[in-house]
Amino acid sequence: MTARKAFIERREQERFQLREGVVALPDESSFRFGKIKNISMDGLSVLHFDGEDWERKASGRAMTLAGYDFLLDGVSAEVISDIEVTIRNPYKKISERQCSMKFEELTPKQRIRLRDIIRTYSKGEEQTISIPDNFPPLPSPE
Repeated sequence: MTARKAFIERREQERFQLREGVVALPDESSFRFGKIKNISMDGLSVLHFDGEDWERKASGRAMTLAGYDFLLDGVSAEVISDIEVTIRNPYKKISERQCSMKFEELTPKQRIRLRDIIRTYSKGEEQTISIPDNFPPLPSPE
């Protein structure tokens, strides 16, 4: 047995990488934002600079997802982990963190909007996104 702990995949939904420019803001008063590393219908991972305290600012509070021509606000999430990652830079060491979060209860409109954001802004081809079985039924489009 090696000294490394086995990595256990916890997400039930497929993760998608989004195009550059899609960010998350931990609270309404924050001017700091984090780059969304990947996202699913269950949660997301955000890259942010060390010292911004996303674990405290984001957990259980409403945050906003923003990009090119969209805003999705009022999204609550629980922080699962916030780990240090090092950016390779030939001039200096830059300390960054990756904050992984699980979405708390989303409204039907938020789920539809999140699905549409993933479909539209995922890298590569348009995505087919399924809603988890444990989510209540989506309302019919108006």
